[in-house]
Amino acid sequence: MSGGVLSPRSAAHFRLKDKPHYVYQFWSDTTCLYVGCTAQPAGRIASHASKQPWWRKVTHFSADVHPDKETGLIAEAALIHELQPEWNWLHTEKVALGRRA
Repeated sequence: MSGGVLSPRSAAHFRLKDKPHYVYQFWSDTTCLYVGCTAQPAGRIASHASKQPWWRKVTHFSADVHPDKETGLIAEAALIHELQPEWNWLHTEKVALGRRA
């Protein structure tokens, strides 16, 4: 999310957690580069585009909508585990093994 980090106790956190969340994947041809989850896709995509070194490799993306943050995060973790994106380290076996891609 753009605009800073939200504390789990902040009012903004509670407003966002029950809103639809988008689980998105950025791809380079047939390779998944990154999987993420957000309630504010336009801001998150803009953030990735301006900050991430992998952004120049993106050829396409896809997204699915989930009813709330909890189900979005579950779907995100499952996709990260399944696809093993090059730039995700959270939820991957690579972290569990103590190494990063």
